[in-house]
Amino acid sequence: MAQLLDIFGFLSVVLRGLNLSFQSLIIGGLVFDLIAHAAASGSKHISAACRRMIVWSAFALLISQSAFLAANAAILIETTGMPFSGVVGADFFIAGAASILIAAAVILSQLKTIRSLLLMLIISTGLLASSVVTSHAAGRVDDRTLPLIFTALHQAATATWIGGLPYFLICLALSKHVAEAQALSRRFSRLAQISVAVLLTAGAGLAWLYVDTPSALIGTSYGVMVSAKIVLLCLLLVLGASNFFIVRRLKAGDTTPLMRLRRFSEAEIGIGFTVLLVAGSLTSQPPAIDVLSTQPSMAEIIQRLTPMPPRLTTPPPGEVYNSATPAPDSSDRGLESFVPGQLSTPITSEEIALSEFNHHWAGIFVLCAGLMAVFARAGIAWLRHWPWVFFLLGIFVLLMADADYWPVGHIPFWRGFMDSEVLQHRLVLPLLGAFAWFEWKVQTGRAQSPRAALVFPIVCALGGAILLTHTHSLNNVKEELFAEISHIPIAIASIIAGWSRWLELRLQDGPRRILSWVWPVCLVFIGVWLLNYRES
Repeated sequence: MAQLLDIFGFLSVVLRGLNLSFQSLIIGGLVFDLIAHAAASGSKHISAACRRMIVWSAFALLISQSAFLAANAAILIETTGMPFSGVVGADFFIAGAASILIAAAVILSQLKTIRSLLLMLIISTGLLASSVVTSHAAGRVDDRTLPLIFTALHQAATATWIGGLPYFLICLALSKHVAEAQALSRRFSRLAQISVAVLLTAGAGLAWLYVDTPSALIGTSYGVMVSAKIVLLCLLLVLGASNFFIVRRLKAGDTTPLMRLRRFSEAEIGIGFTVLLVAGSLTSQPPAIDVLSTQPSMAEIIQRLTPMPPRLTTPPPGEVYNSATPAPDSSDRGLESFVPGQLSTPITSEEIALSEFNHHWAGIFVLCAGLMAVFARAGIAWLRHWPWVFFLLGIFVLLMADADYWPVGHIPFWRGFMDSEVLQHRLVLPLLGAFAWFEWKVQTGRAQSPRAALVFPIVCALGGAILLTHTHSLNNVKEELFAEISHIPIAIASIIAGWSRWLELRLQDGPRRILSWVWPVCLVFIGVWLLNYRES
């Protein structure tokens, strides 16, 4: 049962990120619909496209919020013995139910083609309120007013900017006249500038309240996740600034960079919604200010990050798992204190050795692939077969990442889907296979469809997002921090690799040559970082 609850804990974090994403799409769409309606002089096809996307976003929110309530209700009932009637009265359940009702109202209003500024404000305020009341701000014991204000402003600004971007991209593609595209670009650019200013101000306020000290940005898991958000936000600002200058050229009558505006917006959307998934993951962490007493010293962090020779040998998997302490039976009373992401089986030195061995060999595979890609880009043609290295990595992950499970271990295959860590490894396997197969065909000229080349950037970006979206153990705060420090740079490098490759493929001009060098270097960085992965 503990393993099943661990899966529910993982799903609840992912669903929280999806809820924030769909909420942003609805609010951003409602705001953008008014902008598009005015800028396009009432163009029916653009307004209809906006409404369709709002409806689909509301339907997706209804589904994801229902699943979120089910997962969290199951965790609460099983861990506390609380009856379902008691769960229904919990704040998270009431807020989630309100969000579901509002999503249904959005669907109805859009199908009936009801456009009203008052209705938009009511719906947006209701969605924001249902999210804010389940945030860290609402959970504070005292002085909640300022955190609540900052959280509401932060989410509203994110929704109007990031949530509005997909609508902007669709409407650019649907615009029948250059003047229409120029008007849409000018209006959305002004909205984005205001949103960014509000987002940065509110975000700085939340960091001041929750992180407290600069050292907590790297000395706590919450702070490290905030640092990851800051890095991704900087990437967004670079893309946003590029779009800003393109819009200025459009104002001057130059329509040639219109396609580049669309391509940069695609990357901006991808990174933006990754940030929302990170925000969902942050909700599973206590704010840094609440765990400063457990913060490791800078000397400990430096010691853990100091390069050491990689571990290339390990005890046989059979010895590793035979030495592990058996997990308590699901009927054990320890289940009553279960926290998602925290199973009670202690980690042995043999398991640590096997984990480091796995990460270090994975680093060798990725480093080899990255170096081959670099030299292939430099002109060594036979090295273009570098994607095959990821096939070998996939086989290695299948056999060694969870060596006590099928196919080499004694635990059956289906049991692996009840362990969140094993499940995440298995989610990576098809991504690795798809990445290797399609990219090999692209690199060797065997791919018939240009869409095959997009598998690489999609897999990289999705893999980085999955690595950032995970549950957090409260069992050992220091080790959780070290795990974050080890994995977050890999996730960010993977995201950069994915979207730099995407832009290289999608842009017809501009910085394509520079971007073609970015993603191979990111692969090299990931390989080197993995070689220094340590758990001891």
